[in-house]
Amino acid sequence: MDYFNFRYDIAKENRTIKTLEKISSISMEKYIDEAFVLSEKSFVKGMMQNSVAKVEVKEDDNAATLDTALGLSNCQKMGLIYTEELQNFIETFDRSDVYFRGISQSKAIWQIKEFCINLEKQANMIGAQRVANIAEQVSLLFVYDKIDDLPVYAAKYHLELQSLMQEIKAYLKQQ
Repeated sequence: MDYFNFRYDIAKENRTIKTLEKISSISMEKYIDEAFVLSEKSFVKGMMQNSVAKVEVKEDDNAATLDTALGLSNCQKMGLIYTEELQNFIETFDRSDVYFRGISQSKAIWQIKEFCINLEKQANMIGAQRVANIAEQVSLLFVYDKIDDLPVYAAKYHLELQSLMQEIKAYLKQQ
């Protein structure tokens, strides 16, 4: 027997597989995932409650259709003339309820979004809080994926626009 082969045989006989002691460890991944999911759920729940509370506050039926004091202060801040802004609103949005009904029936999302942005901006400028609230609520329909409710808001917008136009025309006659 060769020296190297002898050495190999002895080394092979002495080789045993030793198992390491079992160490119990905690899988932190499970707890981290659970904590993340719980925090995410509470965050989403808080956001939903904030947005719902925001809509409920703005849905005040006692709000004036046309708040002239607010409109005057907004126009003065921007350096605009209030009566000209009212006239501009009439020219821009006089028959917009028909347009809004048409785009809501066809569900032209981008056109509805642009319309709501312009309407909310102009309504806030002149102090038409109820119409601005309707535009904001329509914008929230896209956030909560409730696009099927658009016809309801088209009817609400029609009624509010008619009363707003009457108040604007009465105010302009006084001036």
